[in-house]
Amino acid sequence: MSNNQAIFRQVAIERLSTPEQLDQVMRVTSPLQWLMMACVMVLVVGSLLWSVVATVPVKVPSQGILISPGGVLAVASEHGGRITKLLVRSGDRVTAGQVVARLEQPDLRQELETAKGELAELERQRSQIVDFQGRDSKVQKALLEQKKKDLKESQRHVQDRIKWLEEREKNELRLMEKQIIDRQRYINTKIDLNAAYEALSKANNELKQVERDETTLSIGKERELLDKEMAMGAATRKIEALTEKLARQSAVLSPYSGDIVEFKVNEGEVVDKSAALFSLLPLRAADKSGNLLAVVYVPPNDGKKVRPGMAAQVAPSTVKREEYGFIRGTVKSVAEIPSTTEGMMRTLKNQALVQSLSGGGAPFEVVVEMERDANTPTGFKWSSSRGPEADVNNGTLAEVQITVRNIHLISLAIPALESLLDR
Repeated sequence: MSNNQAIFRQVAIERLSTPEQLDQVMRVTSPLQWLMMACVMVLVVGSLLWSVVATVPVKVPSQGILISPGGVLAVASEHGGRITKLLVRSGDRVTAGQVVARLEQPDLRQELETAKGELAELERQRSQIVDFQGRDSKVQKALLEQKKKDLKESQRHVQDRIKWLEEREKNELRLMEKQIIDRQRYINTKIDLNAAYEALSKANNELKQVERDETTLSIGKERELLDKEMAMGAATRKIEALTEKLARQSAVLSPYSGDIVEFKVNEGEVVDKSAALFSLLPLRAADKSGNLLAVVYVPPNDGKKVRPGMAAQVAPSTVKREEYGFIRGTVKSVAEIPSTTEGMMRTLKNQALVQSLSGGGAPFEVVVEMERDANTPTGFKWSSSRGPEADVNNGTLAEVQITVRNIHLISLAIPALESLLDR
């Protein structure tokens, strides 16, 4: 054994054999260290408890647009034709019933010109008839007057002859009774008297016929004029109807009130029936927030996770989120099936926007109702401030996050505990 080992062993033996040191406790840790260890244990236990109780939201990110119910509206022409004049411009505000464009209707205009020509021809014919009847009436009237005069003259002669024959009959009857003359002479006189009666009756009938001819001639002329006037009336009504139809089909009226956001045609282009001329956003209500909604298109993988009543965060693209936060909202409705391109077009009326929001897939359409707050400039309730001073406009794009569930923090480390904690 070496000298150093012998020396250390001797020192140890001396220390153990010293009575003053036998009652001293050996120090393992100091009180400060115990305090620090207790704090660490409390912190660990508290963290574990907090991770069990505390939850974190699981959010589904998506994109959408702020629009009024019904989406973007399209103003279309009810009739086809060439656009001769656009009376509004992009950004203008239009009201329902306002004339926004003029269309050329060559076929209808040609039909109207033809109808006007027919009316002019009927008026010319009527004028000729009136002129002809004026000249013809004089001749006809003169002839009928002369005939009536002749018949009346003949009546007078026959009447005189009848008087003479009646007197002769009486005389011959007395003479025959006295047998001064034979019976045959009396009979001949009687025959002449009957012939005179017949001649008078014929003259009376002819005179009545002349009077009837006068009436018939007058009625015929009036009927001829009436036929022309009725034809002229029909032509006039046709012109009025065509004029009204031309005015109606030449003017394109807006069935909605709103702000024009995009034109789809230019002046001079030929459009078909029901072709859209421009798109507009409906006017909002009188209050600040109006009836504005967030129409959101959630990716297909997350669409079925969203349910009505879930909380949503709407961040308009025109507002800095780090400065003003987001608008609080609630899911109002969720589509049962993924949206088609046609369905999205019906709402958005913009092919490029449809492609952008669909992301090349078939997203689910989700409608988010944003919370109102009349005390903010925009009329919406913001997360961290009163929001921007500028208004949030219809048609603004937005990033939307929808909270689909809340999970416990501890389950992030131990996923198996989530199903146990959710019971």
